[in-house]
Amino acid sequence: GNLIRRDLLRQGSAACKIQSWQRGVSVREQYACIIKCSIVIQSAMRTSRQREQYVKMYSSVLTLQAWMIMCKARSAYAQQRNAAVKIQCLERQRAALFVLES
Repeated sequence: GNLIRRDLLRQGSAACKIQSWQRGVSVREQYACIIKCSIVIQSAMRTSRQREQYVKMYSSVLTLQAWMIMCKARSAYAQQRNAAVKIQCLERQRAALFVLES
């Protein structure tokens, strides 16, 4: 009777230890999975933030480049217009002199 009882207690204790060990393994696996998932989410968030910053910077660069091109075009147009005005002015002076001389 006593031996059977001790054997049952040892078996119960062993079963309890095995169950405890299994629960610990399971909890550690769940924790590792949560850590992996959080790392993936954080990485995605960082990537998204960096992409937004890149797009914003790229848009700013395009705006600045367009402004520079516009400034160059405006300057070239102003030079051509001034040259045309000078040519027209000289032609009118020459025509006026021609009229005065005749």
